[in-house]
Amino acid sequence: MALRQASTCAIPQSWAQKEKLGFPVPMVNWLRDDENHRRVKTWFSGPEAEQFFNTDELMRLLDEHQNGADRSRKIFMVWMFLIWYRMYFVEQAPPTNWRFSEGAEPPLKEI
Repeated sequence: MALRQASTCAIPQSWAQKEKLGFPVPMVNWLRDDENHRRVKTWFSGPEAEQFFNTDELMRLLDEHQNGADRSRKIFMVWMFLIWYRMYFVEQAPPTNWRFSEGAEPPLKEI
């Protein structure tokens, strides 16, 4: 609130009164990139996916998204679940002190 009030003298009032939008993540386009599409497709056909999901349905979601429909939210939620499950229940090795730095490897090499 204080930042909005302070900004009224520096920006137009209509901007200062706009509803908060959050930070949009460009998942729609990211998932349509061929390399990223293949990466997620590998996860969606893996053993964890087969254990919890109908993999034909997951592939349908990916294909629909690749062909223009926005299925990014569902795809992202399932993908994050699969990564989480593998990390904590299959590998049983949660990352410690994991930081994003140049040249750093992610805890799961398939990501």
